[in-house]
Formats: sequence, structure tokens, C-alpha cells
Amino acid sequence: RRTAGATRRAGAADHGARVANCSWGPLFNNSSVQSAGNYLKSKGGLLVVSAGNNAINENAAATTSMITVSATTSTDTLASWSSYGTMVSVSAPGVGIWTTSSAGGYTSVNGTSFASPIVAGVVALMMSANPALSASQVEGLLYATAVDLGAAGRDIYFGHGRVNAD
Repeated sequence: RRTAGATRRAGAADHGARVANCSWGPLFNNSSVQSAGNYLKSKGGLLVVSAGNNAINENAAATTSMITVSATTSTDTLASWSSYGTMVSVSAPGVGIWTTSSAGGYTSVNGTSFASPIVAGVVALMMSANPALSASQVEGLLYATAVDLGAAGRDIYFGHGRVNAD
């Protein structure tokens, strides 16, 4: 629809989406993505993003506009290549994740790009199980039920801990 010479396109949040995953980036420092995350949150949804695969402290501030995910191994340690920092909200498995391949069939992959959708899936399950929960309530429950890894409480490697769908 055109208004005053500008085109406005309806986004996912305007069509009722309650969870979105962005697995490329890292996007946690991008002001446009933060704005989109805040908009989605204002509509009752949550944005989940990957922390990146740079094996460094990204020195990025924590934000309430999105859930930023680092990657863990099968032994609940931080993946050697996972980015980390105060922006990390939670962690999720990111090593040896099975997915479809462009050649057909399946392949095992690594990356925060594969950890992030696991968190988005858990968020979607929570919202499906209790649609009356607000985005803030879902986020709070996600953090409260995460398995605390590393230093007690929230830390720069695992955030609130490894996501726990159970």
C-alpha cells in the first residue's frame, strides 16, 4: 500500500508470526535487525539470532531486542569456533547437527547457524503449548529452564545456559 510516496510492506510480525530465526550474520549489532526484533516483540513475538563462528569475544552489548545463541558440543562445552560475549542469551547444540544437503540426502554440519534454530524451535514449542504466554514470559521461562553451564548464572559463553526443551 502506498502512503505519502513511500511503500510499506507488511512483515511477518504483521501477519501473526510469533518467532523468527536469523541464522546468518552475526546480526546482534545490526541496528535494523534490533529494530525488527523490537517490532516483533511489540507484536508478541521473539527474534532468535546466531552469535557467529569467529571464536572470539565479540564485545557486543546485551540487547533485549533478540535472543542471541552460542553453540555447544555434545559434552556441553562451548564449541571452539563459537563467538561469545555479553550479547549471548542462551546456548544450544551446534556440532554434528544433521540437515539436508544441496546434493540430496543428509549431512552433518557445525555452526551457530544450526544452534539458533534449535532455540527458535523451543520458543515455538513453548508458544504452541501455551499461546497465552507473552513474549516476555516465554523469554523468561526459556532462560529460567536453561541448563546452567560454565560460571554460575549468566555468563559470556553460554548466556543463561544451554536451552532445555524438556
